[in-house]
Amino acid sequence: ASKSRDWQKLEEVSRKWLSWDESNADAWVFLATAAQEKGDYELAVDCLGKIPDEHSEFVVSLSNRIDLLMRLNRPLDAERDCRRLLRVAPWFRKAYSILRFYYAMALDRKRLIETARTAIKMRADLPTAYYYLFMAYKLKTRNGYDLNTQWRKEYPENERFEVAQAYYLATSVTQKTLLD
Repeated sequence: ASKSRDWQKLEEVSRKWLSWDESNADAWVFLATAAQEKGDYELAVDCLGKIPDEHSEFVVSLSNRIDLLMRLNRPLDAERDCRRLLRVAPWFRKAYSILRFYYAMALDRKRLIETARTAIKMRADLPTAYYYLFMAYKLKTRNGYDLNTQWRKEYPENERFEVAQAYYLATSVTQKTLLD
């Protein structure tokens, strides 16, 4: 079903497989693939979260889950999964990159710097790690307000997003006033 790209059939077969063996990681991977291809990202996230750390597809599966979580504006869940992924694969650059982006947008400078330093120490750094490290307190973004607004919809009680949203709003108004 996967090779023929028949996602409905792949979902049916995967669900049947899981009815026999709910702990089968391969069945969860196949169900996640079908769900993602059909646009059911919440189901895909749920399935990918069931892949155990020791499974051969763990790194790829959790990386895909992190991407979906960020797409669904759930960065706190993505952060948790990045940390889980880095415990298993401390060399995985993409997890560091996502964490740096998230911490920069949420104005968590301390964690931004820690993550950049850890990536460099683990030799999992990209040139952007140095940029984030050196510019941590001077970063200015154009989409910080919009992202934090979206994130607050998922986590309305989160003060970090509220503060970052207010900061980005205040700095954009100040910049606009100075330019006028």
